[in-house]
Amino acid sequence: MKKILVLIAIILCFYACATTLQKSNILSPITIEKKASTNEVDYVCVCITSKTTDEQLLEIRKKIIQHTKIRFTNFDVIRGSNGDIYFLSMSIDCRDGYSGEFSHSFEPGDTSVQGFYRHYRKNTYIKPFVFGDISELPAFEKGKE
Repeated sequence: MKKILVLIAIILCFYACATTLQKSNILSPITIEKKASTNEVDYVCVCITSKTTDEQLLEIRKKIIQHTKIRFTNFDVIRGSNGDIYFLSMSIDCRDGYSGEFSHSFEPGDTSVQGFYRHYRKNTYIKPFVFGDISELPAFEKGKE
């Protein structure tokens, strides 16, 4: 029963991040959830597509610094003449033993979601840290909600 509840929670977290991407002009591509009745961070998800704006990238950096211990040791973006991101390079240090780095070239028509998520829940069936192409995670599969 606990596994089912946790799976539902994970799907809802990814759905929230996917919804953020679908409304990228309105909402931020960052989700930070706090533990109930505390100020401790429970979950962080950063989602970047080729359409992510500079304002949204700045909002990501501000919220990460304000609400988490996570730091970007490298964060490079190259934009094309149309304003879309063509190249993204990111190094993430969660400052608790989890870190990673990736780069991605957005080809024309590329709708992938790049970024990371960090779960702080302590159990054995949630991956604590995933980075890079997160578009293959269940909430980002085409045609599914």
